[in-house]
Amino acid sequence: MGRIGMAAMALWAVATACEKDIAVGGEGTFDNRNVFVRGVTQWENRAFRKDSLLVDASGHRFYVDEVRLLLSKFFVNNQGDTIYDPESFALITEVSDDYPVLKLNPGSYSGSVGFRIGLDSVTNSRPLGASAPGSLLNEPSLYRGATGGYKGYRFLEVKGRVFNPRIPDEVEPSRTFHYELGDTLDLNFKLSKSFSSGESTPIVFAMILDLDSLLAPFDLDTVSEIRADRSDVDDYNRALQLRQAAQNAIILL
Repeated sequence: MGRIGMAAMALWAVATACEKDIAVGGEGTFDNRNVFVRGVTQWENRAFRKDSLLVDASGHRFYVDEVRLLLSKFFVNNQGDTIYDPESFALITEVSDDYPVLKLNPGSYSGSVGFRIGLDSVTNSRPLGASAPGSLLNEPSLYRGATGGYKGYRFLEVKGRVFNPRIPDEVEPSRTFHYELGDTLDLNFKLSKSFSSGESTPIVFAMILDLDSLLAPFDLDTVSEIRADRSDVDDYNRALQLRQAAQNAIILL
């Protein structure tokens, strides 16, 4: 688990509540979900602050202005039965918060929990506006397009500003970077877990994003954009790198 896990262990919480199972093909509302994912973003083992000046291993000074991860299909596998809401989506941002993802009945659960960052291929091909009213997938800023190598929805997105290393007295960063994942580059996370659900307190699992691990493979001075555009071989190779970095930088507790 390493330093990410050590920093995150204190953030894990579990509790509970009740009403109605949401299984495959089931339904539930945003308001009555009692299972939450607590999104926590960190830099070098400390809580990330949006206004913090960051310095990477190469000495680049920069700010991260926005982080977004599209979470879908949070599930609880209980002795072989999988419980999930196929229309439950959450947009995890750089702001630490609890995001409702599922409704569970009271009881004991033994098996695993998990989620996807991104969407399955069928959902990712859904046109903008085709989801149920109130769905997160109706948000225009998540949509990449309907055709070509750059289509579907944004699964992961990081935006920031970088100081130009060739201008040592630069007061404000003059360069930007914008990295994103989409297409078929979703990620899946799973954790063996047993827990009990009661009547009054929400169940909370922590998802830790380690920003320095996510950005480590890239030179922020020369790689200003990653689009996960299948029609651009070089860009798509960088997107594959970003996907692998994200797989290592995200942990579920």
